[in-house]
Amino acid sequence: MAGQGGELVFRGCGFGAGAAGITVQAAGEGTVGLSLGDGPVLAVLTLSPGTGGPYDYATVSAPVVLAAGVHDVRLGLRGPVRLARVAFSA
Repeated sequence: MAGQGGELVFRGCGFGAGAAGITVQAAGEGTVGLSLGDGPVLAVLTLSPGTGGPYDYATVSAPVVLAAGVHDVRLGLRGPVRLARVAFSA
């Protein structure tokens, strides 16, 4: 359905010296947008053309520079996306 979306908020995530990338494991078709706190979207990961079914997970990565320290993380899900895992790399 067009316009489907939601948001996951993780409060007080510690990034140590910072992060240089994000990887998500997700199924479906749509996007996962990353922002910190109430700030702008820093990265958008797209499942395109989408996966074969609701449990057919794909791994998508993007570079992103996240400042050191503790931040609230917001993941905006757009479209019929099923998120299984999110990870940050140094």
